[in-house]
Amino acid sequence: MDTVVQKVSFPENRRILVLSDPHAHKEGFTSLLERARFSAEDILVIVGDILEKGPDSLGLLREVMRLSKSHTVYTLMGNVDYWRLVGVMSNDEQQQRDLLDFSISAQKWWPSSFLKEMLGEVGLPLSDALDTKKAFPLLRAHFKKELEFLENCPTILDTQRMIFVHGGIPHENLDALATEERHQFLKWDRFLSANLSFQKTVVVGHWPVTLYSPSFPNAAPLYKEDQNILSIDGGCGIKKEGQINLLIFPSCASKEYELLTWDGLPTVTALDDQAESTDFGYIRWGDDEVTVIENDGETAKVLFRERIMTVPSNGLYQRNGVWHASEITDYRLPVSPGDTLSVIKETPHGLYAKKNNVTGWYLGGYR
Repeated sequence: MDTVVQKVSFPENRRILVLSDPHAHKEGFTSLLERARFSAEDILVIVGDILEKGPDSLGLLREVMRLSKSHTVYTLMGNVDYWRLVGVMSNDEQQQRDLLDFSISAQKWWPSSFLKEMLGEVGLPLSDALDTKKAFPLLRAHFKKELEFLENCPTILDTQRMIFVHGGIPHENLDALATEERHQFLKWDRFLSANLSFQKTVVVGHWPVTLYSPSFPNAAPLYKEDQNILSIDGGCGIKKEGQINLLIFPSCASKEYELLTWDGLPTVTALDDQAESTDFGYIRWGDDEVTVIENDGETAKVLFRERIMTVPSNGLYQRNGVWHASEITDYRLPVSPGDTLSVIKETPHGLYAKKNNVTGWYLGGYR
């Protein structure tokens, strides 16, 4: 599929609502729009990845389709949306099988999937025994409207002051990009690290902003002024502390925005003061090699970058003989009595929690 660039001019007097990577979390998506009081007077931009990694891909897709009929909604293609569309639309048996096999194996992380939901609606199980030659034509016929909607999602949305794209773009000559294959602009890992800069603000999703943090996990949108790039993926569906970020610009002329978030986590009220830690480590995806010092089956002491950290034992795994640890920090949050904390995990050590988009530990009492 070639890159599709959609050029629009936003009216100056309308709010612009922007979110990315809701990943099948219909509850979070609808909750945020309700809190924002989204109306037909507003403009909504979804910067890709509606599908997968959550409980209701079809439900969220259909909700976006419904809103698109009554409101001004621009839905961009994400890399996950792209690959699911390619897999379902393909007549190639191997591509069909690859999608089936992936959807089966991914159930250990995400019980639901786009393919599983579609198959279930037509009365077929997600199974190794599935006859893809018969099943995939049936899916294409039954879900014709949904697949056509995905197929028509643009790659890039170009407006007066902002360019929206799921992964990233190499430059602002968008006409030149329109002849290129789109996937490179949908999946651009670590886009901020490419040291590109732009005249218009480039708004991207795809890469969870916590992975850019040099210190502790922070899921709030990240604006790099020197590059004029706004990265907004809060890691919903990918990380336990992940969230959907909704940015509300009062008009297309504004660079300031109000931030609303949803993470679906239970909350508690803190009862004690806790000072912020000044010395801490952060093990994150892509920078997670450790040396195991002790492991009692519940927690383990590991050496990470010359720092000894305590991590959950079930977060350790080996790859090619090297130990790795799932993402975790030993940062202690600054907390005051009455603060609301989103609980990621309760442990005998304390709460692994989130406050104001930042993840860390709280060791005090709570209710």
